[in-house]
Amino acid sequence: MANVIVGQPTVLPLGELITRINAIWERKGIKPKQHLSSPRPGAETMMEKRAHADRCYELPQELPDDMDLMIEVGWNVGSA
Repeated sequence: MANVIVGQPTVLPLGELITRINAIWERKGIKPKQHLSSPRPGAETMMEKRAHADRCYELPQELPDDMDLMIEVGWNVGSA
């Protein structure tokens, strides 16, 4: 299995990553939880991309049908 370095992009397809990650948790008897977020629009640096956009407009097609999904968004007081 490939090592994942935080903050570094991967060359593996998303579907393969999800399968590998979920297998680790399933071997431990734990239902995987996925976190979904989108980078704030206009973000260029890695630190700026860590700030979440106010919405996630789509779900990746590669997500399993049975999973716990947490959607992480920023909060822009002017958008409410």
